[in-house]
Amino acid sequence: MPEFDSRDGYGCLSIAGTRGSGKTLTAQALLIKRSVRRRLIFDPLDEYGDFAAYSARSANDVRDYISSLPDDSEFSVRYIPEDLPEQEAAAYLADVAWSEGDLVYVMDEA
Repeated sequence: MPEFDSRDGYGCLSIAGTRGSGKTLTAQALLIKRSVRRRLIFDPLDEYGDFAAYSARSANDVRDYISSLPDDSEFSVRYIPEDLPEQEAAAYLADVAWSEGDLVYVMDEA
């Protein structure tokens, strides 16, 4: 299982491989293993239902839901884009992740 050191307050892990090599299963295993307070998942293939308390199908729903929470709240949100082309939706969610900060961001199949 991959590990990364985020003691400095920052951490980044990339999982790469060919189709069917287990990238999604590895990412899901890491989500189970690591307890995280804030989670944002880009899920165009609808594979992370067990890993998010809130599912959004539009970019506006993602932003509205997170904005409705008190500052520094815990959340687990997945975005199954149906409103934007996949690349545009991925870029949008990356912007949300960047502006929110202090979270685990999973981008799968973009």
